[in-house]
Amino acid sequence: SQLGGRELHGPYGIAIHGDNAYVTCWNHTISKLSLTDMSFVRTKGEYGSADGQFDYPTQLAIDPTGLIFIADSCNNRICVYDVDLFHQRSINMEKPLDVKIARGQLYVLCHYSNPCMHVLTLNGVMECSLVTCGAGMVVKGPVFFCLDSLNNFVISDQESHSIRVFSPEGNLLHT
Repeated sequence: SQLGGRELHGPYGIAIHGDNAYVTCWNHTISKLSLTDMSFVRTKGEYGSADGQFDYPTQLAIDPTGLIFIADSCNNRICVYDVDLFHQRSINMEKPLDVKIARGQLYVLCHYSNPCMHVLTLNGVMECSLVTCGAGMVVKGPVFFCLDSLNNFVISDQESHSIRVFSPEGNLLHT
């Protein structure tokens, strides 16, 4: 899609902070766009596994201080950037697909090859795994999730063609 004469290549994840949108793309980049005129402010990244590089970044979330958490699934990590797209640190994590920030914590949904929901501090310290799933369990192919108004996890399960709702403690509520 074209924005101000430039192009986003396979836009995938998007998050808003202030007057800017941050977009992950399939060409191994993250772009910062101005919401006032949809112009490119900055684009960072290229294919690879070093700091500042991505291998198909997926979803992203922004904490209240402006730190951006990007699921870099094929590199088995969460990349943390500031709002000016400078790399701050990485958090090792097997196949993260989707990230959300709520209640002062980072929630990470991992790939269906080893599906689980992790809860971390915003400093990247693992607190617990809420939902452990897999073959024969209640979630086989998680892809994305969101939190509802009661802080339940609503997970899209691509392999079983369903939406599953879990309590904040990880108990299945609805299918």
